[in-house]
Amino acid sequence: MGERAAAAATAAASKDGVGRWPAGDGAVVPYVEAGDPSGTPLLVVPGLTDGLGAPRGRVAVRALRAWFRDFDDRRVIVASRRDPLRAGASLERMADDLVTLLSGAVTHRPVDVLGTSYGGMLAQVLALRHPGTVRRLVLASTVAYVDDELRAVLERWEAALVSGDLRGFVRDTVEMSHTPELPRRYRLLSPLLGLSARATDVERYRAHTAAILRFDVRDRLAEITQRALVIGGEEDVLTTPRRMTELARGLPDAELTLLPRTGHAVAEQAKPRYDAAIRAFLARR
Repeated sequence: MGERAAAAATAAASKDGVGRWPAGDGAVVPYVEAGDPSGTPLLVVPGLTDGLGAPRGRVAVRALRAWFRDFDDRRVIVASRRDPLRAGASLERMADDLVTLLSGAVTHRPVDVLGTSYGGMLAQVLALRHPGTVRRLVLASTVAYVDDELRAVLERWEAALVSGDLRGFVRDTVEMSHTPELPRRYRLLSPLLGLSARATDVERYRAHTAAILRFDVRDRLAEITQRALVIGGEEDVLTTPRRMTELARGLPDAELTLLPRTGHAVAEQAKPRYDAAIRAFLARR
């Protein structure tokens, strides 16, 4: 059995349902598959939640598979970043890791790519660095660069985690990501959410944040020629409608969809509308 076949067998046999593709230097790229194994591949690149830790355990796997049930006719591949993730990690290296995963786990390319928030930044780098890998792009709640306002928020979140203010970190991320009516539901749960954040790999989170703060592809958007959907919330205060509009206008072949009464967590606040818009886009010839 060759190295690639052996790695595939190891991933398939994972007891917790998380595949772990070798990425060199003793690291792996964790990933979870959902939907129809014979369906058209959809690569999903999650946001900064990945900074809290790579997916582990059957509960996390079941939750991810349930989340993508509206795409059960596709082979959904939810790809984490390499584990361990070291200081100095770059989006370019992360894009190369995704290609390594796809080269082994997916038999035909290009693939459709859905990148959310920070994952949308990585999806843009993937399209620039490996254009033959990407068929179409869905860029959700994301931007072409980190402006001063977003930088300040990311630095504040990192400082909260480093200082051990886990409840403050959870409260701030929830309130910044949602429109005002939703966070009230979370405030009662904040002690439990704070406890769950104790499992955070702080150094991994810091490596992610540093990579995000270096991100700026404004001058290269014209090189991303794949058809793209930029989708987000009309009330997003993180990746604002203004910045998402700038992203869509800078891409040669993009459309923009902003869903009303939703914030950065548009996928959570308006999931049926969000999923339907993405499915409609991907269904077009």
